[in-house]
Amino acid sequence: MFRLMGFAWLVVLVVSAYGLYLLKNKVEVMRMELADTRGQIVSEKERQRVLSAEYAYLARPERLEEIARRHLSLQVMAPSQILASVGDIPYPQPKEAPVPAPSQGMENNPGEVPMVSIQGASPVSWNGER
Repeated sequence: MFRLMGFAWLVVLVVSAYGLYLLKNKVEVMRMELADTRGQIVSEKERQRVLSAEYAYLARPERLEEIARRHLSLQVMAPSQILASVGDIPYPQPKEAPVPAPSQGMENNPGEVPMVSIQGASPVSWNGER
């Protein structure tokens, strides 16, 4: 009986040691992945700083002015191009909407609103009373 209990405790000890070994290896792999991810974050932040500095260098107004002068044929605005008032702005003319065909029974009285009855409905006044 004591041999069986001793063997059972030995098996539990070996299984626990193996589980602890596997857990230790898993933790080491996760630590390496964490260190790698932190390194990637640092390099991305550095890359972001470099790109920000490069953008600031490329977006300088004097540099953009020189490029625009070289590649665009812009001229100084003449006083005659400036509009004197808002009324001088040419607005597009509105398009005429098509006139709908008259509906049935409306030919004789075009100003009359047709009445429609709904079964089961009761009339409601403007203030919501029935």
